Amino acid sequence: MQHSLACYGIAADRNGPALEMTRMKLSMSRYGAFTALLVLAACNGQDMQTAAQRGSRSLLAGQDGGVGPAGEGGSTSTPSAQVPTADAGLPQTDAAPTDSPQPPPPMGACLSCAQNNCPVQYENALGVSSPSGNVAAVSGLFACVMGANWEGGAAIPPTSCFFADPAQPLGSLVPCYCGGTPLAECLASGPLDHDEGCGIEVEVASNCSPVSASCVTASGSNPAVPLGDALQLLNCERVACQAECGFPAPVEE
Repeated sequence: MQHSLACYGIAADRNGPALEMTRMKLSMSRYGAFTALLVLAACNGQDMQTAAQRGSRSLLAGQDGGVGPAGEGGSTSTPSAQVPTADAGLPQTDAAPTDSPQPPPPMGACLSCAQNNCPVQYENALGVSSPSGNVAAVSGLFACVMGANWEGGAAIPPTSCFFADPAQPLGSLVPCYCGGTPLAECLASGPLDHDEGCGIEVEVASNCSPVSASCVTASGSNPAVPLGDALQLLNCERVACQAECGFPAPVEE
């Protein structure tokens, strides 16, 4: 190979640097920087190294930032590129502050009034000392009777089953339990369709097992079960939070 012959010729005449440079230039011009690198590897020449470095830099300039041929690891003399740090040239930003716990939304007028004016009844039905199962049953009943926004303190809507009995203008849970079943029949044997009104929610809140009409109606006056707690809170709201909770004004005789 040409680069091997040039190598031996140069090695035999160490006192002729001009000859060495000439042979190096010929090798580089004919075979490129890759041949010059091979010559250096074979001869391990010191004087030729500078020429090879210059040649390789000029021939490879602009090609992938001066990366050498594949398999050769690049030119050993090419200065290493300065790798910028990840945040070089970018504006520094402060770390996002840790979100503090948000306070619960304020209660609406009905629940706020009940909490302030019916504290015992509110605590028994929905307070922190009430067992979770009790709170869940009362909450399910109120969601059916008052609507999904009851926790926001909304008043009982006029269209609620709670106001369905004209004989009870201030409200009653009996129509919510009986649905479309005639009152006498419902109180004797229970509703014909438990899905009507809030029949299922009333039965769940009664804690009756097995469920019977007599057990459910009796549970309304039992403060040891969710249905009794719910009725006591409603009765207190009827007196202390009439306007806030949507109870109509009493009809004067």
